[in-house]
Amino acid sequence: MLQFLILCLAAIQTTSSEGCKGILYDGRNYKEELMKADIYKPSSLAIDYKTNTLYFTHIEQTGDAFYKTSKINLKDGKFTNLEVNNGFSLDVDQNNHVVYIGGHKGIYKYNEKSNKAHLIVPGINAWNVFYKNVLYYTEFISQTIFTYSNGKSKPFEELEGIKVYFFVIDHEGYIVYSNSSGVFGKKKGEKEVLYKEVKSVDEIREITLDRNGRVFVLAADGIYSTVNKVTKSIDKVAEIQDVYGIAFDNNNHLIYSKENSLLRLVPNKDC
Repeated sequence: MLQFLILCLAAIQTTSSEGCKGILYDGRNYKEELMKADIYKPSSLAIDYKTNTLYFTHIEQTGDAFYKTSKINLKDGKFTNLEVNNGFSLDVDQNNHVVYIGGHKGIYKYNEKSNKAHLIVPGINAWNVFYKNVLYYTEFISQTIFTYSNGKSKPFEELEGIKVYFFVIDHEGYIVYSNSSGVFGKKKGEKEVLYKEVKSVDEIREITLDRNGRVFVLAADGIYSTVNKVTKSIDKVAEIQDVYGIAFDNNNHLIYSKENSLLRLVPNKDC
C-alpha cells in the first residue's frame, strides 16, 4: 500500500510539473499571451489606465520617419498609428489622460479625444520623459534631466550635475535613475545609493512603475524589482531575455515587447 501511494504521488507531481511549462515571474508561474505580432522592436511602453490604451514606439522606416508612435486598445486590440514620428519615449499623465512623447525634435503633447499632438518643448532631443505632477525629461546629448511646467524648462535641482538616462519617482517620492555607471536611488536631499552596477549605459533599457508605484528595472539580462531601501539591494524577478520595453495593464499584468511582438503575462491556470 505504501509503495502504491508513493507511485501515485510521483505521478501527480509529474503531471503538475508538465503543466507548469510557463514563465516564472515574481515567484509565480505565468504564460505568454500574444497581443500583436509582426511589429519591429516596440519600446517605451506606456498605458493610460482610464482608457486602457497602450502607447509605444516602434521601428518602421518609411520616408523621413524611422520611429513610429502607435497605440493599441487593450479591450478590443485595435491598433492605430499616431501622427507623431521619430518619438523615442512616452509617458502618461494619468489624471488628465494626456500622453507626452519625446523625440529628436522635442516633446509633444497628445490628446486622445482630439487625436492630435502639438509640440510643447521644441528644439531639444528628448531621450526619456516621465510625468509626476510636472513633466520631467532627459536631454539626449548632455544626459541632463529637466522639469517642464507652465511653459518653462529648468534643470531638476535634485539631480543637477548628474548624468541621467532613465528616471522615475515612486509612490513614496523616492528617485530611481540610471546612467553608464549603474542604477541608483535616492531620497530628496540625501546621498544616492548604488543598486546595480553596469559596464555600459546599454545594459539598462528602461525604468518604470507598476500600478502600485513599485519600481521595475528592465536590464539586458532580465527584469528587476523590489528596490529595498533598507538593505540597498535590488532583486531579479524574471529571467526573460531580449526585452525592449515593459508596462503594466489595469490588472497589473506585465506587458513586454520582444523583437517582433508585444506580449502579456497572465497567470498560468495549469499550475
